Amino acid sequence: MLSREYDKFFQEIVKASYTLVVISHATSKQIKENGEKYDKTIPTIPDRGFLVVSRLVDITAYASYETDENGNTTSMLTMRGNKHLEAGSRYPYTSEKIPFTYQALCDDLAQAIDKQEANGDKVVNSANNLFVDQSESVDFAEIRKSIKAYAIAFKEKDKLNLYSKVVENYLGKGRQVRDCDESQIDMLVLILDDLKDVAKENNIEV
Repeated sequence: MLSREYDKFFQEIVKASYTLVVISHATSKQIKENGEKYDKTIPTIPDRGFLVVSRLVDITAYASYETDENGNTTSMLTMRGNKHLEAGSRYPYTSEKIPFTYQALCDDLAQAIDKQEANGDKVVNSANNLFVDQSESVDFAEIRKSIKAYAIAFKEKDKLNLYSKVVENYLGKGRQVRDCDESQIDMLVLILDDLKDVAKENNIEV
């Protein structure tokens, strides 16, 4: 239950078209694998939280300071990991290490995506807004009416449990849409959107 709540919180951020940046300290952990022991640098995020976050992010990188032979110190971002360091990327052509600046990251992602496109992968460069807040433009009575129509349709198909699951995900166990007032209209918008998706997945017509 805790994992689901944690996952839902971060999913809502991503679906609202925000970029998710998670910052953590690093720690060292001893790994035992195939009879071998070695130290690995990993985030301090607890295992349960890291499993959720790692599914959502495109890049896991390690920030550190490096000093050259002239004594100049530079902040670097390691983008590719190994058995001693937790790092990696969904993009196969990112550099192993780059300066830790926003522009350097943008430039490296651009070249990585260009290489993917050159190798035949489909690249999309148009904005895709996954969620639009409609709470101020919808009618409270109408949205409750629409949700009720879905409740009836789910009940007719003997799938009322699916309807209840969607509602409880947002309102909590035992709470009903009829308990909501106009201050919760944003929650009703999300419930209706999910009901539409679940109905489509289960061939339920409303």
